[in-house]
Amino acid sequence: ILSELLVLAKPQDLKFAPVRLQTMIEDVKTLIDTQAIMNNVEITFMNECGNLIINCDQNQLKQVVINFLKNAIEAMPRGGEVTIELKKHGFNQVKMLFKDNGCGMPRHVLQRIGEPFFTTKESGTGLGIMNSKQIIENHHGTVHFWSDKKGTIIEVILPINGHIIEKSKQKRSSLAKNGQ
Repeated sequence: ILSELLVLAKPQDLKFAPVRLQTMIEDVKTLIDTQAIMNNVEITFMNECGNLIINCDQNQLKQVVINFLKNAIEAMPRGGEVTIELKKHGFNQVKMLFKDNGCGMPRHVLQRIGEPFFTTKESGTGLGIMNSKQIIENHHGTVHFWSDKKGTIIEVILPINGHIIEKSKQKRSSLAKNGQ
């Protein structure tokens, strides 16, 4: 608990860099797949954005994806399916959806998600969702939770600014070729 609190209290030195979102999610999926298989959970990844580049702190965003996937797996003790979807959202945003078909959360629990030390798990600290929300906000994004008896949906919306980075790299490359 103390180490998680220190992460929250200590100002984070974010290391933003261009990251291929699809590759990052596939890497995390590969990491979590063993735990999912042991719990009879199938993780499916659907990508409508191609190999989109966003500017982010990759390690922190990976931690968010890990937290959301682990929570989804734990919400399905008898197995089930988790779907990760990537979709464009407007002109300059990407939407990541984490959907599970677990037991869902009642409204009174859903309203408290992200509060410090609030947990429904025996061994939980109540800091994972709070940390994840903070990381998303540090990336100028938003997170929303929906839940009913059919499962839970977590929606993360992040800005797309990778296309600017890609264009500036191409421009620098063409300037270098032309000797400018």
